[in-house]
Amino acid sequence: MALIKSPTLEEEMRKNPELKESDIQALREWCAKQPHLPKISDFELALFLHSNYYRLEPTKNTIDVFYTIRSHVPELFSNRDPLGSKAMRQALNVGCFLPLKKTTEEGYKIVLAKLVDFDPSHYVYNDCTKYFCMVLDMWLYTEGTAKGHVLLIDIEGVTLGHAGRLSPMGLKKFLYYLQDGLPVRLKAPHALDYRKLDQVYTSGSSAERARWKSWSSCRIECCSGKNSGRSPSLVPGRRSFGQGQRVSSTWQGQKRHRPLRGRGKLQEAGNRLRAFPSICGKR
Repeated sequence: MALIKSPTLEEEMRKNPELKESDIQALREWCAKQPHLPKISDFELALFLHSNYYRLEPTKNTIDVFYTIRSHVPELFSNRDPLGSKAMRQALNVGCFLPLKKTTEEGYKIVLAKLVDFDPSHYVYNDCTKYFCMVLDMWLYTEGTAKGHVLLIDIEGVTLGHAGRLSPMGLKKFLYYLQDGLPVRLKAPHALDYRKLDQVYTSGSSAERARWKSWSSCRIECCSGKNSGRSPSLVPGRRSFGQGQRVSSTWQGQKRHRPLRGRGKLQEAGNRLRAFPSICGKR
């Protein structure tokens, strides 16, 4: 099957006038001197540069974090063939990670994360997070740069049984990757039925509860890395008010995603991810 085509550097430069060939060349030369980095395409360099608002030094840090985490966190970034293992096939049936067609009024793109199988015994944190990371990769490689990205988390079906199956260290690694390594302009996470988050995570430590609460109230503490000094433009304090309502409304009325039942639909979803060797760990 032919690979799905990603945008070219020329297309990204037409879309983003601030993206300069000289900056891409500077990054090419820097990457060539970093023995731990793989070969990075010009399109990928454009993603990193755009996510850091065209600042070279923060871009270098993001590139380093991105590839370091992907090399040293095998539980999320190895064995990524979506149909190659029972664990990944199960993850496809447990979670729904779906880029939405609509955007916010600011033009930010939205990805929905939700459970479609509510049985906690079927939920494996690392496998579902791995699946989510693969969907994010596919999204970036097909859509290219965007003004911003919003993570919309639907809490429907989440119980204390799911909280007990979370991996605190795995969650810490993923949040570090999401904030400091992923080449996107992450504006805000937004939770549907956010009040339930505090109930779900009550059993965690005080530090974990504090971090969970900061996410459930949809405030990103931009204290380090490429997000330093940036204020999120979407900061809803609760589900019913402000811009959070506009984000929520993009999900209202859309067809609810159901588990992929049957080999045919599972094959179709898996093949879309398989079309990217880099997503499946075949760089």
